[in-house]
Amino acid sequence: MRSATLTNKRCSWASLDGPMLLQYHDREWGVPVHNERKHFEVLVLSGAQAGLNWSLVLKKRKGYRRAFDKFDPEKVARYSEMTAVLWSFCTAI
Repeated sequence: MRSATLTNKRCSWASLDGPMLLQYHDREWGVPVHNERKHFEVLVLSGAQAGLNWSLVLKKRKGYRRAFDKFDPEKVARYSEMTAVLWSFCTAI
């Protein structure tokens, strides 16, 4: 997590859509990740972002976390085709 002193320098996009995007910018954007689950989370959310704005993806993050077993790639790799199809209809993601 970034220190409070670094939050004074923000990208222009950080304050466009309210506090959730601002918090993401200050706590996560550009912060190195050394955790497999966090890497998987970033991959999933980045893929979801295609065609959407990042604020919308962040609002749906809780749904993605539930759908992807807390972003556990090993569990997701064992999903059946039916599980994947069912999640594709979930409005939370």
